[in-house]
Amino acid sequence: MSLRWSLLKSLFLFALLGAAPALAADAPAVPEGCVDESFCDGKQCHPPESSVSRLACACGLLNPVCGVGRCEGDSYCEGRGCGGDEAFCHPASSPVSQIMCAGAPMGDTCDLPPASCGQGSCVDGAFCDACGCQPLDAAASQALCACKLADPKPGLGICRDGAYCDDLASEHGSCYLAEAVVSQAMCQGVSLQACALPPASSDPGECKDGVFCQDGKCHPDDSALSKARCTVSSAPKDPQARPGLMGLIGPYDIGVIPKNGFSCPTNSLFTTIYMDDEDSSNANYTWGWIGATEQNRYGTKFGFCRVNGTQFRPLSHNANLNVFQETYAVLKLGDYCPMGSKEFIRHFDNEDRNNANSYTGFPWPNVINSNTTLRFCMFEPSYGYSMPSFPNLGVEYGVFAPSHYASPHWLAAGFIHTDDEDRNNANWFSYDGANTPGFLVHSMIGGASNTDLRLAKVSNGRPRCSRPVQYFTGAYLMPTFDGMNCFIRNAPARSAPFISLNGYYVMWDWFTMSCPEGVWDGTGCRIMTAPAGTTPFVWGNRFYYGE
Repeated sequence: MSLRWSLLKSLFLFALLGAAPALAADAPAVPEGCVDESFCDGKQCHPPESSVSRLACACGLLNPVCGVGRCEGDSYCEGRGCGGDEAFCHPASSPVSQIMCAGAPMGDTCDLPPASCGQGSCVDGAFCDACGCQPLDAAASQALCACKLADPKPGLGICRDGAYCDDLASEHGSCYLAEAVVSQAMCQGVSLQACALPPASSDPGECKDGVFCQDGKCHPDDSALSKARCTVSSAPKDPQARPGLMGLIGPYDIGVIPKNGFSCPTNSLFTTIYMDDEDSSNANYTWGWIGATEQNRYGTKFGFCRVNGTQFRPLSHNANLNVFQETYAVLKLGDYCPMGSKEFIRHFDNEDRNNANSYTGFPWPNVINSNTTLRFCMFEPSYGYSMPSFPNLGVEYGVFAPSHYASPHWLAAGFIHTDDEDRNNANWFSYDGANTPGFLVHSMIGGASNTDLRLAKVSNGRPRCSRPVQYFTGAYLMPTFDGMNCFIRNAPARSAPFISLNGYYVMWDWFTMSCPEGVWDGTGCRIMTAPAGTTPFVWGNRFYYGE
């Protein structure tokens, strides 16, 4: 009996120990990527509320294919799946590094910590913030610290139409008069004398090749005075000077952001604008969906597709959404902003030394010389003249938008931070403060001596005219794109075609007492039914729908 038990015991232990590897081998593998809002790295799945899951899966701000990255000092570096040991490292000041390496919180709406330099203070007479301390003779140190003309605590303000403004990113921001001493010092490049403006000169001064000259003295081209008064020059407007452009440019043209430089709609010009950014300790960075934008530590290249702006309107206001979830902007590329939009301008002070700014295409009315001045058209939501969704251009594209606010209109969010010129920085904004809410402008494009731009992908690029039209017999007709809309077919001759609700109709023939085509439904002879989400119409005895 003892022998039999010993044998059975041995077999039992052998089976138990031998089965362990098989059980391990049969265990399901841990996936890689996003699974039900949890980021999985092949070894474990992180909780949905963890920073890496929030950034990669809920907000789309990290590439889940890269795997979990690492912190080198205060900088977050992408996982080995995207470059191995040479994977891109975000600057320590970037929001992604702040969250992954410094423990900064992230809001439920995917709102990252602000990328600005934060609050300011005066240290031994110098203006200081999270980005560093400025020289004692800098305008900020003189005006905010030595002369106490404005409160340094909110941080460095912005210049709007020559006026110095505090905290315009919120609804509580305010601006000094353009004639105020602080505005003259911070935005006009005037050097203060004993905290006052210097005696007025009878010589208004002039700009000569980007250099401001007054009272027989010419200031350096990188001085605050020359930058503030001589940086924007006229740009050629006439497209006849550029062969092949006639017929491709309209008065209401705008620029949208394509997936890449090879995916613009048919007959759309691709325009690029390259900005040479700050050379010293450059802190450029991007995250999320940025479309055709390219950036490195030397500069930023924007890419835009020129399209007819009359296709765009304000988004129809939804009572369940706030204004940030329905506001967007596009680049202005024509004489006028489209109906329902308002213009604003951002001037970028680019690298002073060996500047390499450039452009391709036809960027007028935007100005690209040794600095960059971009004009935008902003659409606020509307109950009246509006559109329910973004037009289908046949390609994937995006716009500028407050994409840190989750919205059904934003399919993906993105962010671009440009490190602008450090020396005598002369960035500025321009817009009608009475009719253009500053807090909406700065929710998309903001910053003082650097610039933050938020983007949103708004269309995945469904092929144009791909929705079939149901014929009255039950068959389906495929429309064709005619360059503007979707052409379905010609109406029968002398049939007086018309539209009712979503149906295509012709009139009853009283001579034959029958429908020339289609079936009578009490309204008329119904021939076809428009696909959902389209706008049926008749033009020139032809049936169409618009997308």
